[in-house]
Amino acid sequence: MKIPQEWNDFKEEKYKPISDNYICVGFGTDKEPDSSYCLSSFAHAMKDNWKEGMKVLDYGCGKARLCNFMSKRLKDFAYYGVEPSNSATKHSENAIEYANEQFGMDKRINLGFIGEEVEKEAIETVDTVLLLSIFTHTSIESTEKILKKLLPVVERGGVIVFSMLMSEEYNLLGPNAYGYENSYGVVRNTEQQIEDIAKTLNVDISLSNIFLAEGDFEHSIYRVVKK
Repeated sequence: MKIPQEWNDFKEEKYKPISDNYICVGFGTDKEPDSSYCLSSFAHAMKDNWKEGMKVLDYGCGKARLCNFMSKRLKDFAYYGVEPSNSATKHSENAIEYANEQFGMDKRINLGFIGEEVEKEAIETVDTVLLLSIFTHTSIESTEKILKKLLPVVERGGVIVFSMLMSEEYNLLGPNAYGYENSYGVVRNTEQQIEDIAKTLNVDISLSNIFLAEGDFEHSIYRVVKK
């Protein structure tokens, strides 16, 4: 795919990463430079919030891919990563365990599970929330419920950035890995559903950009801010 020039602005590495041995197979690809372009597209969507001193909640963080990406580009930040603790496949527990092994020694990093104190502290503290393709695997009802829980961040002037798969093609991926739904698959969402959520929650939800993930699936990246 053709990479927008503005995404390149976030690709430059300035600092030594927290982990030199980090391995994470997941969204998009782990092959460079494509992996950096993927996360750069989300950093670009954060706009002015992407800066030294930012505080971000990575909701559904997996192995905390964003954490390592941030550590190579920012020096002063607070990162909160949470995963559900009720995964039938133990995906979430294993992911957080691995993330703690890689990043737990760094005082900027806070990792835990949804429903625990780390999530509460994050919602009360952060200025930015990222949901990297989480809503690709939730019903629209669950999507609205999660956004409503995160609204305090928006109400105090912060931003929520999330992506959703908008392709008409999808494949079931097997057992539930996120814990949000009874069945785990790729959900096709519609622009109308997003517009309806914006009206219900009385927020502004706008399309920021589109990242073409591995397999040529279009992930639409949205920003949620106060009206």
